[in-house]
Amino acid sequence: MTNNQLKQELDEWVEKVNQPGFIESDPIQFPRRYTRLCDIEIMAFIISTITWGKRPMILRNAEEINKRMNYKPLDYILSKEWTELKDNQMSLHRTFKACDLYRICESLHRIYSEYSSLEDFLLANDMDKKTEEKDIFVLIDFIRNNIYPNNEKTRIETTSACKRINLFLKWMIRDDGIVDIGCWKSFSPAQLLIPLDTHVAKTSRLLGLLSRKQDDKKAVLELTSALKQFSPEDPTKYDFALFEMGRTRYFE
Repeated sequence: MTNNQLKQELDEWVEKVNQPGFIESDPIQFPRRYTRLCDIEIMAFIISTITWGKRPMILRNAEEINKRMNYKPLDYILSKEWTELKDNQMSLHRTFKACDLYRICESLHRIYSEYSSLEDFLLANDMDKKTEEKDIFVLIDFIRNNIYPNNEKTRIETTSACKRINLFLKWMIRDDGIVDIGCWKSFSPAQLLIPLDTHVAKTSRLLGLLSRKQDDKKAVLELTSALKQFSPEDPTKYDFALFEMGRTRYFE
């Protein structure tokens, strides 16, 4: 398959999958239930953190977390209702425990007590300028170090694919008015990196877009670079195509 043929096929899959109907079966439905920026940010960050494993389990557990927050994410963070979870070892999603949620909420409380939004917090630390000068991993590292502090369950190594943070950033930054929310306007979709999950990685290797065998940071950079050949201004739009191709054609 030539590059032009591959681009055409991927574009067709994007057109097919990137539709409003996708939302109701995807974790993005949870932040999309809200209109206030802070509520969207909080729900998007927490739900993207548990996006691994089978989709029905993710959706079920995301609903339980949403319910635990009384369907008012910012109010829940500021009221400090989450303090009761500090030593709670109950599983909320696979290895993600209630005490892990506590640590994230603790960081978010610190941020929202001082800033009007998570985006403002990042901009106050010049993350928009730094990511322009370097790459989006500057932003990823800053989020990791400031929202996941001292949390062994959610700490991400520097060589990691950072799939969940990349997914969160894609939800917040990419805006085509269909599925991704795109409520952060200070960053560009061209800066985004592909959220590398199992389906996307396997499909990309079958299509010759990814040669690296490990699903790590280098693989993310390799795949994103390959996708930029097809859409330099919006490479992560192909996340939809690669995920659905893998799920329906190859692996399920």
